[in-house]
Amino acid sequence: MLMVQDNDSAIGSYEELSEEDMEEAQAVFVDAFKGIFQKYENGTSEAIVINGMKAFECKADVRINNQDKDLQWVMLNINWRSYAFGLLVDKYSSIDYTSDFEALKNTIMQSDQTEKEGTEEETSGSF
Repeated sequence: MLMVQDNDSAIGSYEELSEEDMEEAQAVFVDAFKGIFQKYENGTSEAIVINGMKAFECKADVRINNQDKDLQWVMLNINWRSYAFGLLVDKYSSIDYTSDFEALKNTIMQSDQTEKEGTEEETSGSF
């Protein structure tokens, strides 16, 4: 079970998380961004709820260029409520979410692809 704080800060008291909890946090984090990449338009937001509590909320203001249909992000705000998710920020801290959409997208997608490849390697083999 993930420890979710009631306050808006990602920094605070927390219990050490198990490896399973961190894997769950990573999976939810990646899925949240993938969902935003795929379907969000102007002024929408996504709240991630774990064990009945809001863990974090992503708000995105996405503009669509009518000429080539590429998504251009002008704002992405994440309100963290779980230190577990806060730990994951370090992985993406070198990316400017507000101006470097492609870098963030590529990082998230690459992370997701690496996880899938690792799973395939673990499950594949001779019978």
